[in-house]
Amino acid sequence: MSLILRKILETFKKHPDKLAYQVGNSTYTYKEFEQRINTIINYISSDKVKDQFYFGVEASEVASFETYCQIFACIFAGKCFVPTNLNYPKERIEFLLANTGIKTVLTHSESAKFESDFLELNNVQLVNTQLFSTDLVSELGYKDYPEENHAYILFTSGSTGFPKGVPITRGNLFAFAEAFLSFGYKVDETDRFIQMFDYTFDLSIFCCFMPALYGASVHPVASKGIKLSNTFNVLLDNNITYALLVPAFLSFLKPYYEEIKLPHLRHLLFAGEAMPNELTYQFSDCVPNARILNFYGPTEATIFCTGYEWKEELRAYKHHNGGVTIGKVFPNLFGIILNEKNELTKTKELGELCIAGNQLTPGYFNNDEKNKESFISFELQGKLLRFYRTGDLTYYDQDGDIMYAGRKDYQVKIQGFRVELGEIEYNIRKIVKHDEAVVIALVNLNSNTELHVFIVGSDEQVKLIRHELPDHLPTYMLPSNYHIVESLPLNSSGKIDRVKLKELIQ
Repeated sequence: MSLILRKILETFKKHPDKLAYQVGNSTYTYKEFEQRINTIINYISSDKVKDQFYFGVEASEVASFETYCQIFACIFAGKCFVPTNLNYPKERIEFLLANTGIKTVLTHSESAKFESDFLELNNVQLVNTQLFSTDLVSELGYKDYPEENHAYILFTSGSTGFPKGVPITRGNLFAFAEAFLSFGYKVDETDRFIQMFDYTFDLSIFCCFMPALYGASVHPVASKGIKLSNTFNVLLDNNITYALLVPAFLSFLKPYYEEIKLPHLRHLLFAGEAMPNELTYQFSDCVPNARILNFYGPTEATIFCTGYEWKEELRAYKHHNGGVTIGKVFPNLFGIILNEKNELTKTKELGELCIAGNQLTPGYFNNDEKNKESFISFELQGKLLRFYRTGDLTYYDQDGDIMYAGRKDYQVKIQGFRVELGEIEYNIRKIVKHDEAVVIALVNLNSNTELHVFIVGSDEQVKLIRHELPDHLPTYMLPSNYHIVESLPLNSSGKIDRVKLKELIQ
């Protein structure tokens, strides 16, 4: 059995009465956690569903102890779980179920419904595991399963209009956990983790597995209401010591920095988007005892694949357009940056980051065409390796750290010049001295590219930007359209929803 699963079993034995999970006023111990896992394993290993490998896990509510148990049950039973948010559009759910051939979706609520003829026609059943009794289940003997077996599949947005299934194997997941542990970040049973992520987002997997390795507790954020406001309340009310957050959280809290003090926080991790350098500096006084870390990783490379510990004394040059460096590739991985000729770049030369190694997905699920487009073979150190093209523009600084320069698809051509939208955003944010500004590129009816700025601000700030921006950027990089909004929309992963912004002007 893998080191990771053995460590979780040790947690069950060493800390049976320790708090494992807290949702509001409801608390669950590690003994109760193991009992629920065994109950669900008993079902998904039974003759009723013995031929099924892929199981949907109903993922519409982050703060669900039962969902947490279902995920671990699938891992220990050698099954593959597929987070399935039943609140998503009907068409997306039907695609997910049909693409994977799922016949059973595990739910946690009697009211969980999916009104569709698809379920009946394809013999897909909803099973509420919360109704299972723990009284009839004895302690199970845990087995090990091949590491090439899928552990979970996450569906991410696809350019074809259909989501892409990204399978992560058991070997991928265990390799990630061991690589992360090698950083030496001390965690023990006294730690308290926050969990703010939708289970369809891979950062939630980190928040599931890391606490269980040490007997720490998980404190999820309720999905109802304002997500970032709920996140802050959980941080404060539960004396959270270990937090993985999205960078948008820093912008949300900025008006309150002078009042905020989180002395219990020991580790503050950011991932999901570029981590803003100046806001991190300003917020650092609010977390006087925390190590602040920036992680990067596409779903295809299993949660994180690079990391950097933010240092105040290095902040003047460890950023690109205000975004903190993503650091170096994990020790069990290979990272290269290729230019447009598919050649290795030199220091400070911009190119596309590509990742290889044992955290890399075996490929998109039932999507050969996308696999041919996204994965390449490249010889490195005398070995032919399989690399994933991340689509992210990066370069090495003088210390070998990787600077993130934005998505390839955030680069646009204007009047023949290649323009990086992140550079425009950075200069706008410097002028208005806040982080709530986004630039979108749209092609108008005359086939010309126009730049639109969305800003949480005022008419006076727009006038200031129009006046000062020409001092920082050439004429072809100056936006022609400004839109004042009350807030920037966020998607379920906590990232700025650029699709929704485009819809506002199309």
